Parts: sequence; structure tokens; C-alpha cells
Amino acid sequence: MNLKEVVAKYPNNKAFFKAVKVELKKLATEKADFTYFSPKTKDYNFIGCKYDSGPDCAKSRCSGCIFGQALRKLGWTDKDERSRVATISQLFEDKVCMDVPKYWSMIQTMNDNNKPWGKFLKYLK
Repeated sequence: MNLKEVVAKYPNNKAFFKAVKVELKKLATEKADFTYFSPKTKDYNFIGCKYDSGPDCAKSRCSGCIFGQALRKLGWTDKDERSRVATISQLFEDKVCMDVPKYWSMIQTMNDNNKPWGKFLKYLK
């Protein structure tokens, strides 16, 4: 299922964003101390996060960044989209023609800067 099809499962964008927020909250709560990159990784800023795997330096570390994992829980299976190198805002603009909430970019920046997922909860109230 591609992103456009995932969004279409909901009656409106607000309902979709709420569903994503629920999944993000679950992940940030369940994996509060998790960081996308290993704490030993010193050069994580230039590596970038993946929606479908851990970082290039440790692909098996996890099944993707927090957005990749949350969106998969909502049914996102499109391998081409999941392997794309783009910010969450760019991905939705290109594939769904929609703007995402501003806090998504904040969370993605924190994820890319190796912050523990529990710190994202302040954006998910």
C-alpha cells in the first residue's frame, strides 16, 4: 500500500494525522531511550535516516526511523516509497500532495540528530 492509499483509508487528513500521532506516541513511549543511530556512532549527521531500515552503518539496528515504523503500522508497504531518500515533508508533498504538521519536521530533525525517542513526546501532546 502506498502513502496515498494509506491516507485514503481515513475520512480526512485530520483523522490521518491523529492516527500517525497515536503511533508516534506509542513508539516514543515504548522505546523512550532508543536512538536511531548507535550512541557510539560519531558521524551520524551525514548518514541520514531511512524509512525502512537502520542507518547505512548498521542496517539491522532497527526497522526504520520513527516515521517509517509508525507509517508501516498504518499499512505503508510500498518498497519504492519506503526506500526513498527524502524528508518526511518532501515525501508527503511528492507522493500525496499534502503538507504535514510542522512538528513532524521537528521530530525528524531530532531523530536525525540521534535524540532518544522519548524526547519526541513533547511534540505529541
